[in-house]
Amino acid sequence: MLALALYWLLRSTRFGGALRAIAIDPVAAQLVAVDVPRSRRSLSPPVAPFMAAAGTLVSMFLSFNASIGIVYTLKALIVVIMGGSAG
Repeated sequence: MLALALYWLLRSTRFGGALRAIAIDPVAAQLVAVDVPRSRRSLSPPVAPFMAAAGTLVSMFLSFNASIGIVYTLKALIVVIMGGSAG
């Protein structure tokens, strides 16, 4: 149902057309009178249920544990140390 609602929103409404134009090229969308900042601000409320559903579905297929971010944390630590010593 959510996918059909999103499809309808993007294909059948003026707002959906503006969002598709912004996704392709924000500068060109402004040239055809699409208010890009306003459209991006008004995008959050209708998309929030889709984001929640996607997060729920992803969490059912992926296992999360405490050590999931160790690799990224070590890489970030190296970058911080190297950046601090160079600056």
